[in-house]
Amino acid sequence: MGVSFDLFGTLVTADRPDDPAAAVATELAKRDVTVPDDWAAAYAEPHVDAPDGAEVPLP
Repeated sequence: MGVSFDLFGTLVTADRPDDPAAAVATELAKRDVTVPDDWAAAYAEPHVDAPDGAEVPLP
């Protein structure tokens, strides 16, 4: 599975996929995980319910 981390260009460089949702869907399908028809919308949907302008810390 392709994963990219933006480390401010100081530690690593990585090629980013043109379509991250499609790249994830491809890797899921390779692992026999069913990818829903609305995957692109689901991938882009925010999964954190935070007020506008709020900072959300990483877990």
